[in-house]
Amino acid sequence: MSDQTATLETNAAPQTSAAQDWWRDLDARDRAGRARLKRADLDAAMIDEATLRLFRRLGRRTPRDLSRIAALATVLAAVREDTGRAVPFARQIGFSKLPADPQKPDADNKPALSVLRFKRLMSASDDADLARQLRRAVDLLGGKANVEDIKRVVLGWHRPETRRSFAFDYFGAGIAAPSHDTATDDDVADNSLDPALSA
Repeated sequence: MSDQTATLETNAAPQTSAAQDWWRDLDARDRAGRARLKRADLDAAMIDEATLRLFRRLGRRTPRDLSRIAALATVLAAVREDTGRAVPFARQIGFSKLPADPQKPDADNKPALSVLRFKRLMSASDDADLARQLRRAVDLLGGKANVEDIKRVVLGWHRPETRRSFAFDYFGAGIAAPSHDTATDDDVADNSLDPALSA
């Protein structure tokens, strides 16, 4: 095998994140750690050896990050199969297309996580509540979820843009959004009236 072929094969291998690697190691080498984290509350998870390994793998260094990493560890411990990065976690638990009435979805467009439970999730008040709500959502998916997107959601939950994109994906709004190539004349006209956009 030539060096060029070896390089191409190495580059073609799917890249995994630190969270995905930790999750795989937990499944393959630390089943007791997985079992502890599945039962753990946030306080117990913060001092669990498996959580501390994830904390180090993610390059975290401050005590304030530990609670959020513990929440992430407990949620990932509930995942039995990583579905990959193609479908965001919110879309996995949400609507497949933008519903006309979220309270009365079509039979072929029912979310795994009900709208009522989704509202509870969106109002999670702290890391412990967020972890509890997300673990419930993973359970509703039969343990099959997007590990990398769960990491993004948990670590970014304190930012409004993370919660906004989570809601956007849950309601299937991205599927209905027009592509960037389909801007209407009205869109262009509206932008031309804004001096900041026409400069």
